[in-house]
Amino acid sequence: MFKPAIRTVVASAILACCAVNANATVIDFNNLANTAAPNGYQSGSYTAFDGASFSLGGYTFTSSIYSQYWIGTSYSPSDYYYQPYNGTDYLLAYDVTITSNTNQPFSLNSVDMASWDSWYTQYFGSTPIGLTGTRANGTQTSATISITNLNQNQVSGNDFEHFIAGADFSNLTSLRIRSNDGPYFALDNLDIGPGTNVPEPGSLALLGLGIAGIAAARRRKQR
Repeated sequence: MFKPAIRTVVASAILACCAVNANATVIDFNNLANTAAPNGYQSGSYTAFDGASFSLGGYTFTSSIYSQYWIGTSYSPSDYYYQPYNGTDYLLAYDVTITSNTNQPFSLNSVDMASWDSWYTQYFGSTPIGLTGTRANGTQTSATISITNLNQNQVSGNDFEHFIAGADFSNLTSLRIRSNDGPYFALDNLDIGPGTNVPEPGSLALLGLGIAGIAAARRRKQR
């Protein structure tokens, strides 16, 4: 599968050595379109959830007013259709709230997104998508990302853009993703980790070496 180009940073950046979450979960929608699911119904190349929720990968996706869809590759069977294509099934939504089935805090690491209607994006320049995270302490964080469909009909095999979240979207109890008065959006490869960013052992070792190097340089300078 082709990977989308990294487009932008969603929220405040953090050091690369500490940004990797251990035990992260990547939620995709592979092979789900046109399959039977609780609260959903099958229709050819997709499965629809009309004002209903579904659970996947330990998380619940809720949209009480708008419909959600698992869209299959046969719905937009090539890179040259106006609907997004990345070679796999994905989620189509307008306003969705994501929560953990175990009620444990989680963090958003990254997500792949595309606009459902490339004509809208071409006319207005971008499709704005609002992200709102509610933290375990009751505070909220928000950000707006702009889907430009940079990859539409240009990057063979993947029309999606890759968005990286920062430390602001950690320790969440819920994450709301909503189209800001634009068309529906496509979502795939939702990378979710534990409530706080946990550096991998290798990252901690590199960070320790860096600190040791700085200390050694200071000692040499003082001599």
